[in-house]
Amino acid sequence: MSKGQLKKIVSVKNVDTTGCYWFDRWIDQLVRERSYPPQLKSDDFYSLLGRYFEGKVILEILERAREDYRRAFPLCEPVEEVGDLSWLVSAIKADPNALAFAPLLPHNFLC
Repeated sequence: MSKGQLKKIVSVKNVDTTGCYWFDRWIDQLVRERSYPPQLKSDDFYSLLGRYFEGKVILEILERAREDYRRAFPLCEPVEEVGDLSWLVSAIKADPNALAFAPLLPHNFLC
């Protein structure tokens, strides 16, 4: 796993080689315990998620990856949040094209 890919997946500012090795083992464990396709154990992990899983499962996997990574590396600085996006909910509800992507949004996002 490259450092750039890992930063995107776990949403932290800096990663090191140790974090990359840790995440490779994390993916291996995930694939084994859930009987996921072994192709996920590659540098293309992030893009392959969309090929094999629906949005809800992808979000669950990414949330678990972020939680586990932050538990393993508690001193890592998370990427700053963008701020309050509550206005986005009304914009999505008003746009029929955006509603097509609603199943990919986190649970209760549009409530």
